[in-house]
Amino acid sequence: VSESIIPLPAPAVVNCPKPPPPIVCKLLDLKPAIIDDPNTLLGNRFLCRGGGLLLVGSTGIGKSTAAIQMGVSWGVGKECFGIKPRGPLKILYIQAENDEGDLCEMRDGVLEHLELTNEKEEKTKERTMLEENFVCVFESSRTGIEFITQLELLLEEHSPDLVILDPALSYIGGDANQQETVGGFLRNRLNPLLQKYNCGVLI
Repeated sequence: VSESIIPLPAPAVVNCPKPPPPIVCKLLDLKPAIIDDPNTLLGNRFLCRGGGLLLVGSTGIGKSTAAIQMGVSWGVGKECFGIKPRGPLKILYIQAENDEGDLCEMRDGVLEHLELTNEKEEKTKERTMLEENFVCVFESSRTGIEFITQLELLLEEHSPDLVILDPALSYIGGDANQQETVGGFLRNRLNPLLQKYNCGVLI
């Protein structure tokens, strides 16, 4: 693995993140979303900070490639697959299935498609923006609470707008057919981090 890959910090021994207390209010006190809601990350409140989005498909259909294309596009503030970001987003891409060569192939194909490989001034600015906004993490050994502990360290360090987890099955840490396992990971462990660090997730 080349030195360009960011090494993972050593995981600290911490407790599972505690969820915030519930918000209680009267129905008629609820306020409608404003037109330019600062919590919106994608689309017309399609994905907001603290929320999650699932990208579902069979093995080998191209989910990772699609996730890279979305991350690169949204990282420079461009629409992708009809979904427009509110602006350039900071992306933290955490994956367990592809090696550096695989990711380079995906990256280079997307850069060519977006014409970010030429030397025009506008494209050079976008490449600089992408350099700052898109961080890759190779994590293929931690699951469950150990992964959540590591994820919190990464969120503290990089402060992303959007986290991409690729794939979910690598990180849940149990039988994905069991509601208790999946719900425990997503709702009890991941959701508190999204709320604490004010970001969204694409899984």
